[in-house]
Amino acid sequence: MAIGIVVGKISTLIVLIVVFYLLLTPISFVAKIVGERVIDLTIEKDRQSYWMVKENKVLDKSDYEKQY
Repeated sequence: MAIGIVVGKISTLIVLIVVFYLLLTPISFVAKIVGERVIDLTIEKDRQSYWMVKENKVLDKSDYEKQY
C-alpha cells in the first residue's frame, strides 16, 4: 500500500507538470503576444475602488430554460 501511495504522488506530480508546461504555458505566451490582460494587476493610488461594475440585465423566462 505504501508503494502505491508513493507512485500515486509521483505520477500526480508528473501529470501536473506536463499539464502546466504543455497547456498553460503556451496559452500564457499567446496571451502576452496578443496583448490580452486576463487580470488587471495595475495599482492606481487615486482610484477609490477596484470593484468591477457589472451591467444589470433583465432576464426572461426563456433565459432560465436552457442555461448551457
